[in-house]
Amino acid sequence: MENKCDPRLEHLIVSTSEKVNVGNLLEGLKWDPFPRDRRRWFTYSKQLDTLSESFSGGYDIKRADGKKATIRVVDGQTQTFINFHVWP
Repeated sequence: MENKCDPRLEHLIVSTSEKVNVGNLLEGLKWDPFPRDRRRWFTYSKQLDTLSESFSGGYDIKRADGKKATIRVVDGQTQTFINFHVWP
């Protein structure tokens, strides 16, 4: 799967019961931090239960196909969620 992208992918959530090391997750990627004190809106292209989602923080990367994506790691009580949003 290295350097291959699914152009249909907009949002992917992975959950794990293990602690996630963000440094290891971002290793080998060119990334820029997105500030926690700024909010942005992600709008889905297809009709879902929700049309958009607001969030702050994360790391912006450029996919192999040139599209910008944001990776966010959110720690819950028992799960850690890795959110991957691909911007149109």
